[in-house]
Amino acid sequence: MSAPLAPVVANAPNALLVLDFDGTISHIVDHPDDAVAIEGVIDVLTDLTSYLRVAFITGRPVEWLVARMSPLAEHGVEFIGLHGHERLRDGVIVPHRDAAPWRDVIDEVHTNVIAVAPEGVIVEPKGLGLAIHWRTAPEAQDWIRSFVAQSVAETGLVAHPGRFAMELRPPVDLDKGHAMDELIEEHHPGAVAFFGDDLVDLPAVFAMRRHRDTPSAAFYVASHEGPQQMADAADVVLNGPDDAMAVLVALRADLAARG
Repeated sequence: MSAPLAPVVANAPNALLVLDFDGTISHIVDHPDDAVAIEGVIDVLTDLTSYLRVAFITGRPVEWLVARMSPLAEHGVEFIGLHGHERLRDGVIVPHRDAAPWRDVIDEVHTNVIAVAPEGVIVEPKGLGLAIHWRTAPEAQDWIRSFVAQSVAETGLVAHPGRFAMELRPPVDLDKGHAMDELIEEHHPGAVAFFGDDLVDLPAVFAMRRHRDTPSAAFYVASHEGPQQMADAADVVLNGPDDAMAVLVALRADLAARG
């Protein structure tokens, strides 16, 4: 048994397993639509729902991730998307009340960027967010930053840096930390584990640890482009999504042995 996960096993079924998606249980890819869960992980997570509560907190739209991770929603897995701007509740995607009115503004910016973006720039519409990627067009980074800054000035949207990308979101104070707080306050778990890979995952780690009476473990799924800050904050550093899969498989075995 992994020592950091011992409280999760000991407190099951009143334990909470929370995961990011990209770079955590999916390998980093050039185009966001090409991301898929690593082989076997959906089956493992499905099995884990028999022993504890499983949830996702990601920057992806809920609809996109539920489809990619089918049939996990049918097994009670919770999905919080867009860094807390929307959540799956009773099979319905519910936007945060303060974020919902900004959808039309984001749609207009999406139309504008599609019309003028340089070749190679990837535009990822997210409903209540819009990511503009330069991974496949590094020479366009300055153009993207300029476009985003102008959009912020004209619309009131807020810019958030990502991995080889900038993202526009509603001016609502939400991040993965707020989503983690929401899960813990709703379910009052006896222990929590979180798996993530990027700077945007740090607020979830810090939020988890603010609940000092709840044992927790943070797993950083590292890559060559991952942030040192996440490594410094984590209890365990893993060498990519395949290592994360191995930990989840071991957790399943430990929970099954406990009965």
